[in-house]
Amino acid sequence: MSKIKVLICSDSPFVHTGFAQQAREIATYLGNQSDKYEVNYLAWFTNGWKNAKDYIPVPFETYSTTVTHAACDKCKSKTPMIEHVGKDGSLYRYDITPDRTIVASTNECTNVTASKVTSDDKYGLYSFSWIVQMLKPQIVISVGDIWMIESYTRGPFKKNYTLISYMPVDGNPWPTSTRQSGQINDYGGYEISWKSTLANVDRIVAYTEYGANVINELLGVNACADYVWHGCDTTNLTPMPPDEKKLAKIKFFQRESVTLLDGTRVQVNHDDTVITNTSRNQPRKGYPILFEAFAKYRKTTSKKCWLYCHAAVYDFGWNFDDLAKRFGIEDAVLINSDMAVGSGVSDSDMRTVYNVSTFTALPTRGEGWGLGLSESMACGTPCIATPYSGHGSEGGWGLGAFEEIKIVAMDTEPVTGIDRAIADIDDCAAAMRRVMKPKRYKELVKAGLERAHSCAWDKILPQWEEIVDSTELPKWDYKEVETKDEKAAPSRSEVPCAWENPPKVTIVIPSSIILNRPNYDEVLKQCITALDSQTYTNWDLIVIDNVSHGGPMSSYLSHLKHTVLRWPFKYRPSKVLNRAISYASGSYYLFLHSDTTLMPDTLMKLMNTMKLKEDIGIIGAMSTDSENKKSSYGYEFSNIRTVQEKHRCEPGVTHVDGIPDYCMLVSAEAFGKAGGFDEDYHWWYHDVDLCQHMKSIGFGVVVDTSAECIHDGNTTQKYHDNSTKLIDTKRFNKNYGIQIS
Repeated sequence: MSKIKVLICSDSPFVHTGFAQQAREIATYLGNQSDKYEVNYLAWFTNGWKNAKDYIPVPFETYSTTVTHAACDKCKSKTPMIEHVGKDGSLYRYDITPDRTIVASTNECTNVTASKVTSDDKYGLYSFSWIVQMLKPQIVISVGDIWMIESYTRGPFKKNYTLISYMPVDGNPWPTSTRQSGQINDYGGYEISWKSTLANVDRIVAYTEYGANVINELLGVNACADYVWHGCDTTNLTPMPPDEKKLAKIKFFQRESVTLLDGTRVQVNHDDTVITNTSRNQPRKGYPILFEAFAKYRKTTSKKCWLYCHAAVYDFGWNFDDLAKRFGIEDAVLINSDMAVGSGVSDSDMRTVYNVSTFTALPTRGEGWGLGLSESMACGTPCIATPYSGHGSEGGWGLGAFEEIKIVAMDTEPVTGIDRAIADIDDCAAAMRRVMKPKRYKELVKAGLERAHSCAWDKILPQWEEIVDSTELPKWDYKEVETKDEKAAPSRSEVPCAWENPPKVTIVIPSSIILNRPNYDEVLKQCITALDSQTYTNWDLIVIDNVSHGGPMSSYLSHLKHTVLRWPFKYRPSKVLNRAISYASGSYYLFLHSDTTLMPDTLMKLMNTMKLKEDIGIIGAMSTDSENKKSSYGYEFSNIRTVQEKHRCEPGVTHVDGIPDYCMLVSAEAFGKAGGFDEDYHWWYHDVDLCQHMKSIGFGVVVDTSAECIHDGNTTQKYHDNSTKLIDTKRFNKNYGIQIS
């Protein structure tokens, strides 16, 4: 029995975050079963691997998202690279060349701390494809939010792996789509469709039954049938004996890093009340309610009280100084200056944090899980929390195991439109009093310990093994990227070739389209990378460039192992494409836009249709946009003789009125008889015009719905103005008597 190749994608396994903790345990559990699984890990936010020594050795290989060593003076090479940490902690590097291939790095610098994740590769937005191409996983498991893994649901290799996404749901209803560009810098600035992203995930795994219900409500079907609770380390996170707890409490708050907000160190006694919140300082966590409720609570007790915020002060949430001053508690709010966003602390230190706390308080507005709650419970420390979302709504994991804070209202969050709970401040203070009653305190300790042990790792990890083992593997094999050779033997494919001697196809890509993004070279790279994975191998490529893209594009084109034609004039598609064809040697021409990505079998299917269907001059593929929001099957003429996109089509090969030139396969013979593109068109309708001319001389124009491509057309900004469109519209209308919408 062959091993299942698994790729885990999440925060680096060597950082102390919730995502990293869950992903690390899953990767370790599967990796330890080396007879069944081969495990690799794509690490987001490597943090210079500074915590790797705490976990090495591990039973999996770890690869970073794209990094640079630009900050290191010792580095001779400043090229982006992927860093690879072996199971024993050994470090390897791979340079990313201008043609988007991976080669062993010549950078011998050992200054690992100089590594920084490039801003345009958050969550492996670009490096994911490189890693997949190199490792060829059968199953990809992502542990992260929905917007973090959107790019994993598309791209040239999507058919080669089965995507399992383990994602949090921290409120409802989930939106159909939401613009995340303001939330995630340099993520591309496009609108992310939550619904279509979920539809493209092969297996959705929620944290809780609540999360699964919210996802299924959005999709309208029961697509999310699985939920697996967050694992809890009940081996290391345990209650301390009373004497150990007293001593640990005094020592912890004597640390130099633990002070009041102004840096003043204080004396915390073993019998003082310490209320702790271990959540990040972000708006969803409800810190203003916590601060005000604490101020009210300490007025009702004679005991010395402290509020310990186990969070990085400088995050994108609240100004703790202002909050403390507003409610007159600046003499009681404690922080830890060692805390930093994305770093966290070790598991052993978290045991201390929970055990020195009298109870934890989380008046949250919504939680995907509530890791601080389950870990606190495991340490025998009771919790008070808002009864909403992953831990507290119907189907949540923590119901009955924490003291509930009443919800006074619900508020709709900007950007996402998700409802957020607003906890009652007075009842939050009252909940602090309720939890301190001896009988209730003991009840919550007992209930919390039972709940934490129900999600212990020895109970959770076998569920992940079952998830992986019961997931259907992809039927499509990865095709090795080879040097193009007309005589090379065709690779194995699910789609057999209909040609005894497959003819050459000349692919033409005009790169002279301005994109609404600075890294246009990455768009062209993705297009060409998809061509390298085509199962139809007898093709060559002509790229047309009008030298309008700056340094990165110029560098990429200078290293491209294909024909590059220069066009130092204003871009006009009809002229540019005709010029490229004068250099073509293929019996067929495939016109592509640089923002079009072909599926691995697309060219094979189009060429098979050319072979099996007589008198076909032009064939197009079914296209979707990058967010899978709509499908297009070429052009059709409406009843009022208006050209419009065709969004519905019967399966198979269907005659249509036109095929767009962003994915158009043309017979060279037919193209010659039609006289090529009409160069009197400036920008518009040259492709529809060619289709009409083909039909007039007896050639068919069809779309093959089984052939698929992704056309991210919303990224292009074309060279045109209203006057140009008016001229082209009049010409087309004059020739065919058809109005243009």
